[in-house]
Amino acid sequence: MTHSTRTTVLTLAAPVAAIAVGLFAAACVNLTETPISGITDQYYATPTGFTSVVNASYEELRNFYGQERGLTLTAFGTDEFTTGSDGGHKSIGNYDAGLNSDESYFGDSWRGFYNAINTANTAIADTTVPISAALLASRIGEARFLRALYYFDLVRMYGDVPLLLTPTKGPQTVANRDSVSKVRGPPRATWRSPRPRRRK
Repeated sequence: MTHSTRTTVLTLAAPVAAIAVGLFAAACVNLTETPISGITDQYYATPTGFTSVVNASYEELRNFYGQERGLTLTAFGTDEFTTGSDGGHKSIGNYDAGLNSDESYFGDSWRGFYNAINTANTAIADTTVPISAALLASRIGEARFLRALYYFDLVRMYGDVPLLLTPTKGPQTVANRDSVSKVRGPPRATWRSPRPRRRK
């Protein structure tokens, strides 16, 4: 091996060796994790958990109103909005053969709204949180309003939909559609319901 070849090999080998040492050193780090899963109903009865579940009830607003999906499902096909040269989901505005149940926005909206409704129902169901009565009433009022808004959007898009007013526990295998008038009744009526009473 000539001197120049040996120098080239050493020049290339030094960075490779440094990377190898770095990888082996990183492998010695303790990567033990403590996963936080399986949140139980007891967590929601704490002030922190209750605040978290009410705040989480707002999440679908961002997904629906803050993204293309909400605009596409509510304004496409009207005189307010028309499709552009780019983007997808044009079948919704064109009313062509692609406008069918395979359109992802319909399933995404249905799933997202019912996830948010279940989250709001979880907040509404727990009136035993050790916080002031005024704050409890305010936060439950927020959850009731959000649930009513989600049902309003569901009825506008789908007509008759299942009306769920309590949190689901475990998988649901049967869902029956309730009439629009039934769906519009309870959520609207709960906007101005009296303050929740604390259980003792």
